[in-house]
Amino acid sequence: MIKKEEYIEKFTAQLKEWSVKIDELKSRADEALTETKNELNKHIEALNQKKQIVSQKLQQIKESSADAWECLKDGTEKACDDFRQALRLAREKFKQG
Repeated sequence: MIKKEEYIEKFTAQLKEWSVKIDELKSRADEALTETKNELNKHIEALNQKKQIVSQKLQQIKESSADAWECLKDGTEKACDDFRQALRLAREKFKQG
């Protein structure tokens, strides 16, 4: 079973990686035409919001007791899955745009 500290490290690294991916998408959106750029920026904003949710859930885990953090893992995992799905959709839009 994964320890709390390992879990926090794993998702802290994941958040950093996601920030880099969002920054890459921002750069690509800045180069797009105005109509496409607006749509792409909406996807980027959604990604930032979902990343913020993951960050908040991770903060709750950091602040939780050694026993209670296990109960918070499911919510964090779901938030991560939501982010991954949104990232996949955004990448598809960027390929089209």
